[in-house]
Amino acid sequence: MEVYEFTKTYEERYHEIQRVFQKKDNPIPASRVRLEFLIFLEKFFNIPEWQALWKIPRFRCEKMNLKFPSNILGLVSSVDFTTGIGKFSPCVDDLPENEELEEEYNVPIEQLWVSMEQDDPKFKADEAAEAIDAFRYFLTYIWLPWDAQESDHVDYFGKFVLMRLQMLCDMKTGKIRRSTAAHIRELLVETRRLSEIRDIVQEDEPSEELPKVEILVKINAQLNLLQAKLTMLQDASLREIYEAAHLDIPDKYDFIIVTESQDRLSDILGHVGNIDSGRFCNTLQNALMSSNASDRIYIGSGKHTIGFREYFNSSGSICGVKKLENVPERTEGGLKPQDVPIVCSEMQDHFLFVCNGEFTFENILFDCSNVKYGFICQDQAKLTLRNCIIRGNMRQSECGIDLKGSGSAILENCLIIDCFYGIGMKSGTKVDLIGTDIVRCEYGIFLEDDCDVTLENSNFRECTNFGIYLENVKCNGEIDEREFSDLADLQCLPGFQISGNCAGNALIEAEKMDVEVVDVTGDD
Repeated sequence: MEVYEFTKTYEERYHEIQRVFQKKDNPIPASRVRLEFLIFLEKFFNIPEWQALWKIPRFRCEKMNLKFPSNILGLVSSVDFTTGIGKFSPCVDDLPENEELEEEYNVPIEQLWVSMEQDDPKFKADEAAEAIDAFRYFLTYIWLPWDAQESDHVDYFGKFVLMRLQMLCDMKTGKIRRSTAAHIRELLVETRRLSEIRDIVQEDEPSEELPKVEILVKINAQLNLLQAKLTMLQDASLREIYEAAHLDIPDKYDFIIVTESQDRLSDILGHVGNIDSGRFCNTLQNALMSSNASDRIYIGSGKHTIGFREYFNSSGSICGVKKLENVPERTEGGLKPQDVPIVCSEMQDHFLFVCNGEFTFENILFDCSNVKYGFICQDQAKLTLRNCIIRGNMRQSECGIDLKGSGSAILENCLIIDCFYGIGMKSGTKVDLIGTDIVRCEYGIFLEDDCDVTLENSNFRECTNFGIYLENVKCNGEIDEREFSDLADLQCLPGFQISGNCAGNALIEAEKMDVEVVDVTGDD
């Protein structure tokens, strides 16, 4: 089931939040913000039942004994718009094996994604989905748990919304140092984690094993400390003071060497030149947390575990110091940690890397076995991979590289293996595969109309369905679908450039266009 998802600029986010707050005689105080948003949402739900996907938060997954992340399809039978809680019934046919769920759950509406397929044609699902998306974004990125304590005499929108949106924008575009941005994001994640725990503890019945009051006191103390830090960081005039007092800002350097490696340090230094112009970090995670977005980072062989959630942009790079040869032939897992740098996530997560600018990776094996996406390339991302492997897990890894916005990717001498989609492409995106293979995926490349694909000496092998699947191509012809066994024949379609020896198959699903018939005979 497909659901509505939205990518918007910060200016668009500002105006959609403003819609909720405007046309009021007096500024909305913090104590009424959530209720005003729910009143705004209610007018989009003119039917009693609608289909949705529940993306279950980590702590609720743990409480329900489900792996994280878990997404469940179901029916929303009603929503109480004074509390924002919906009655959600899971779809039994869609449940994973060996998992038993209750017939109905109380689910906050912001955790529900509206399905594109609805039983009731009167339901304007796209408008409802966009309204929930605005509410979800507000709760995730603007609202903080201590805001409810603000005085009712304060104009919440005027005091907080623009300032916090500007901070998020500056983090994304690199105006805030990446190490500072990473620190801010860590604080925000910890704030929401503690807030979720507090809500769960408040709901649970007290017991001897759960000293409720003691736990809540500790949580509130930690939240007070986080509030003091974030209050300074969200204010641009105070941020430099905070950085100087609390963050380690290293002197200028040309590159970073990560010493977390099974290679000898002398071997690594042989690849990077003048050691006097570099600095050392003991782990890749620490290097990312303390570097600028444009830095060059060198890593040796071995496993590098990260939990980094900042954007990769500004022409930076991460490079393994041993060049990997004949990468497309490495399909049987012959590479060992002593042979290659392996980068992986420290926990089950949504993605490994998010790029929204230029960034290059070389000579690295990306272990995506416990993430949904290897790379998410959005906005104007320009991702380059050289001599790299993206290795997934068919049960967990949905997509090796997901391209959105006007994102683009160049893969040279690379391999993508064991992902559901090797590469997913939204309209307006671009990919170049040079000497690259996509192997053992359900679909090698799954793309929409109006994408650019260049293949040079690249192959799709052992893909369960098709090497290339192009959906909803607009055409005036009579053919609904067309299969290609020779990829060179794809050049008859706009956006495809094929050269060299390329092997695989493709399916083009055509969407018929309505053609207006014009009477040119002059007869009445």
